[in-house]
Amino acid sequence: MDITPTVGADEQSQYRQNLAIQALHRAFAEGRVGEVVTSTRTYYVDGGTGSDTNSGLLAAAGFATIQKALDVVATLYLASRSVTVTISVAAGSTYAGFSCPRFVGPGTVLLSGSTGSPITINSTVSVGPAGPIGDGCRLRIQGFKFTGNILIADHSILQVEGNCEFAFNSTTAAQVQLTRHGVLRVTSSFTVSGSMTLCHYDIRQSGAVVWIGPITVTFSPGTHFSNGTNDQAFILGDTNGTMRFVKEQISFGGTTFTGINAILVNGAQINSGGASTSFFPGTVPAYEGNGLGQNWS
Repeated sequence: MDITPTVGADEQSQYRQNLAIQALHRAFAEGRVGEVVTSTRTYYVDGGTGSDTNSGLLAAAGFATIQKALDVVATLYLASRSVTVTISVAAGSTYAGFSCPRFVGPGTVLLSGSTGSPITINSTVSVGPAGPIGDGCRLRIQGFKFTGNILIADHSILQVEGNCEFAFNSTTAAQVQLTRHGVLRVTSSFTVSGSMTLCHYDIRQSGAVVWIGPITVTFSPGTHFSNGTNDQAFILGDTNGTMRFVKEQISFGGTTFTGINAILVNGAQINSGGASTSFFPGTVPAYEGNGLGQNWS
């Protein structure tokens, strides 16, 4: 997951190194780092047999909650970009949502669920405690069904890598909300469902969604984006929110959803390489406000 500005290779390397050093200094000053990790590691979570007093390092001695596993990983320094800490979540239980802490160091954290039927997370997932620029949360996920909503903010990055379904139902909140430079990267196909949901993406205050194809988005039968009275949109973009993808790399499966393809106002943009306002399979073409014709490219 790369938040590096578009500059030369040497400048990128220096930028990453500076961020890592700054994050490490802050973490040690705050007493948040207890161990330097130089190789891959796995922690285990099992809602049926685990306990948050366990070490989490064995499948037979896993944690009970995702939150505990994340909090433990946040005490580590992930020493290089080749270091991945995986949190392996056992199927067979429904899990509560979580608030993702900031991880320290250039390594990555993967929250891994099921390769079969996705594991349900039934309440809000928050990715984005406030922090200095470039020092938000960084989390990769795969194998989950989200019946709660997801909030991404404060320069944090959530990367969806496979076998995920977004099924939150609410006429007052989005399935995924991005604000204050929060970023969602999607690198694999996913499913959207919900019989009465305000929208799938609510992107505002310079938040961004990036689809890296090839991706197929599948809409379950009966998917309806609504505020309870009127049809709402698959995508709501406001106050410089952006969405980026290459239209030739995106396809849609399942059924046509009920609602507007996209509503874009106040400088929000969809950059797609030439997709039209009817690109998404909704029942109403996209609506553009505050600069009609300049929001879609």
